[in-house]
Amino acid sequence: MTPGAPVRNTDGSTTYTGPDGRTSVVKGAIQAAYDAAGAGRSRLGLPDGDEFPVRDGGRVQRFDRGLVYWTPATGAHVVEGAIRELYAARGWENSPLGYPTSDEIRLRDGGVVQRYQGALVYWTPGTGAQDVKGAIGERYATLGWENSPLGYPRSGEYAVPGGVRQDYQRGSMTYEWATRRVTLS
Repeated sequence: MTPGAPVRNTDGSTTYTGPDGRTSVVKGAIQAAYDAAGAGRSRLGLPDGDEFPVRDGGRVQRFDRGLVYWTPATGAHVVEGAIRELYAARGWENSPLGYPTSDEIRLRDGGVVQRYQGALVYWTPGTGAQDVKGAIGERYATLGWENSPLGYPRSGEYAVPGGVRQDYQRGSMTYEWATRRVTLS
């Protein structure tokens, strides 16, 4: 079998053979997401092993340059690039982000956002990947997200005396533990 050449199996799954001769099977909703991304010719590259189970009945499959996550509640979604790196740093599906609930969504100025159960993750060439969550995320939503006067996030949350702060292109928001309020600066 030629490396990378897909073979459609009788059960509808597809078997891929990597350059090392190892085969991987892509199937079900993960296969549908992979096919929608362009399959073996996509930015994800070839599968790097079969899918495997993760918490809450979820499944994930690794590819050369990304992952496809699936759960019954969220469906199948591609995670790649700098957003994937941030997701890994936060602890994957076991982090406060939870599972992805969308693929990347293209935004203005070359930005993208990907929705997760517990946060949004933004990326732009100038700001990198940043997650927005909790009370600060709720306030960001009321202001209009990336279209607000604040623009895109340029940091994640970080500790400050009495709370946490997150920086944006044109300002900051601080959540104060004592008052449970979010203030803009």
